[in-house]
Amino acid sequence: MGTRSDIIVHLSNGKWHRIYCHWDGYLEHNGRILFDHYTSQAQVEALVALGDMSSLGPEIGEKHDWDYGMKLERTDPEYQRLRNMCNVYGRDRGETDCAGTISDTLAGCWPESDTWTEFTYVWDDGKWWVGDPDEGTQTLIDLGDALMGKKTLKPAVKAFGAKIGQHQAIDPSKPAHKWN
Repeated sequence: MGTRSDIIVHLSNGKWHRIYCHWDGYLEHNGRILFDHYTSQAQVEALVALGDMSSLGPEIGEKHDWDYGMKLERTDPEYQRLRNMCNVYGRDRGETDCAGTISDTLAGCWPESDTWTEFTYVWDDGKWWVGDPDEGTQTLIDLGDALMGKKTLKPAVKAFGAKIGQHQAIDPSKPAHKWN
């Protein structure tokens, strides 16, 4: 089961752009990648311009074979190179209608209350924030503080159309993802 997330960027033109990411949306993975690798306005705008994605990578990358994981051995250097790239529904699989949502306001771009995503990451004013999509923008906390365990966020886990629990708060001394 994927840990789904949304990534929202306040664009330099004043608009807000939200995309969906299916896999590894929890703080220790997507949160860490965003915080460490997408650190400038140009990078985050290029990221959301890709549209909805299957997985976030530390590199935006280039168009590649969607099924590389089925065709290459994990020890193959090409597999490792492709693994570092974002895997994007439009660019890499040829899907349409996956450009994301653009709005004049953060509220207009915020995920609906019945979303299946567990984390929402927001870039605004040169900084990453993270929140629980079902609790709204008032839950946004500094992503750096969340990653260091200074502030906690415990979004609900969603599966099969129901909330089934919460992710545990992040303990920086124990980086493995766990469930309550």
